[in-house]
Amino acid sequence: MADKTPSAGHTLKELSEDVARQLTGGTSTQTLIDQLVAHGWPRVTAQQFVANASHMSLAYQAGVHERDCAVQRYKQQTLRGALWVVLGIGIVVVSFTMRDAACGFFHFAMGVGLCVVEFLDMCAGLCGWRGR
Repeated sequence: MADKTPSAGHTLKELSEDVARQLTGGTSTQTLIDQLVAHGWPRVTAQQFVANASHMSLAYQAGVHERDCAVQRYKQQTLRGALWVVLGIGIVVVSFTMRDAACGFFHFAMGVGLCVVEFLDMCAGLCGWRGR
């Protein structure tokens, strides 16, 4: 962080990103405060700056975790939809082999309905997955 001070030509945004990165890397807040004080920052200002950067890093980590969970849910939705579509196709194929026309039509309609609904669910999962 020694080269990331505002006096070295870096902006406060770059400095706060560096402090947040070091906090996520495991550097203690007291070490960061001491480094800022060594570069001429008042102790109170350095404490407030590191506290704000700490809040930013926690918010960023929570956002990343939420995004990862959402991507996992969309992957599961897509896979589940694809498996149900395959099952629906299997039901349609079985319906063609049935001798009783009424029973065969019921299975055919059920298989086609299952394919349509689950295909739409699978597409929704893919769109959500790609959007993240």
